[in-house]
Amino acid sequence: MACPDYVISSSGRAGIGVNQDAGLDYPLVRPSSDIDYLLADFYLAFEPPAFEITYPLSIRYLYGVGCVENTPAVDFFTPTHAADIVVVDAANRVVFNSAVNTAFTVSAWGTDYKIYEWLGSAAVCRLVTHTTWAPDTAEQQQYDKYLTPTSAKLAGRATYQMPRRLRTISVRNGQSEHGPYAGNILLKNSYNTELAGQVSSNSPFRNNTAITVSAQAGSGAGLAPCSSTGDVPITSINGVSPSASGDFLISATDCLFARRPLVDGAVDPDNQLHIGTGCTAPCCKCSDYSDLAKYLNLTRDRYALIGQRAENVRTAHENNIARWNAQRGCSTANPLRLMLTPQMCPYMDIVMMACNPCTTCLPPVTLSVMLTVSSPGVTASLVCGNTALFGPNVNGKPVAVYPSPDGLTYSSTLPQIPPGDSAYLKFRVKFLAADGSKPAGPVIVTGVLTGALSDQSLMRNNCGSQDARESYSSLSVFPATGKANTLYTDLSNGFVYQWVNEYLRIIIEPAVATVAQALYCSETGTTEAPC
Repeated sequence: MACPDYVISSSGRAGIGVNQDAGLDYPLVRPSSDIDYLLADFYLAFEPPAFEITYPLSIRYLYGVGCVENTPAVDFFTPTHAADIVVVDAANRVVFNSAVNTAFTVSAWGTDYKIYEWLGSAAVCRLVTHTTWAPDTAEQQQYDKYLTPTSAKLAGRATYQMPRRLRTISVRNGQSEHGPYAGNILLKNSYNTELAGQVSSNSPFRNNTAITVSAQAGSGAGLAPCSSTGDVPITSINGVSPSASGDFLISATDCLFARRPLVDGAVDPDNQLHIGTGCTAPCCKCSDYSDLAKYLNLTRDRYALIGQRAENVRTAHENNIARWNAQRGCSTANPLRLMLTPQMCPYMDIVMMACNPCTTCLPPVTLSVMLTVSSPGVTASLVCGNTALFGPNVNGKPVAVYPSPDGLTYSSTLPQIPPGDSAYLKFRVKFLAADGSKPAGPVIVTGVLTGALSDQSLMRNNCGSQDARESYSSLSVFPATGKANTLYTDLSNGFVYQWVNEYLRIIIEPAVATVAQALYCSETGTTEAPC
């Protein structure tokens, strides 16, 4: 068949259900390009197969959904409907084949989706495909009619393995067995037996009808009719004949018992037989318990996987919040930070930081801090063994700090800083009076921090050292719509602008950080503030 023209819609390729945001792959996980953007939703509920499934499940073949005529793969299955699908497990074993024993329907869901449904006695599968494309979508494509996707792994929540269910009933009469019977089965009272059914409301998910069978002489359909010729001897029980001596050997298994009843602690001499059960609930085979345990373990594993994914998303969200908060200071106009922290007198720790709030990498920058001291005669010197660099992929690495001869200027080079990240250098300086003693009284230390790039140009604020530049004769001839990460210069007056939905004037000047801090020295040598 020929492929129709692409249909454009504002809701084209929009996610539904789980997929709330455009661009997600649900119901697939990282699909290959030959099936990408085709599926909007998928659901498969199936009874347990004869083998232990190895997850994840995948779409092995898909027929009739695409429109491009192509030659099917050598091992492609034989479809029986206008569209068919084969789902396999990780070991390539067939879990669902819609071409076998299913009823097929297809219908449009509005103008943007199409629903395919396959309904069988042991499974149901629904597939929703996109039929329209969003405007200006670059990924428009047609799909093969006989599609064998390279990778079409299904998300875990798109499939559901149902628990085992009662589907047939067999009847044993003596040594003969009849059935199995399926569909609607009518249970009726017979001679000396009575049936009573009661629907339980405890389970909202599955039918839970209890049937009580009671045997009492004359109940149900009444006593069995007697022969008109007198007493008729018992020649068989449920089709079983007695031994050669005319004896019947009656025994019980599982929860049942067969014994002579006790009367006042002694065996009843009237040759009666008591048949009953010691179970307080219906008896189950070991295989029933095993199947139930496997199903519960499978359900547990599925919820554990969902919980793990939720924890990963939560952790990533918390990490993003922490990272955004840590980098919030770098989004301001001034990319340099300077901190002076008094330590045990006469020491002071100095931290020089460079932030990169821009969208391009900040090349290596040399930071220099120039100190001035309020008290005459007080000198400063670098304390060795206290330098450390912190930044991207660097955590406390010792680096070189270069002091000036007078001990009032300190320089060091930071590595390249990615967008939205920062790096800082920490070192310690000692302040002494002219006679080598601790300075008396408060010493006001003022620091001025600047940065220089490798070409010796000064580091500037508002990304003036990194963004691209364009110059025009005047603001009136600027492009109607500006570009991100670009600075525009008006040559008529030298003003600089950025495009943020409109042209906004900014000030580009050398980045500077200035901080003043007081160092108080007591008689005992501790650092303290005055009372």
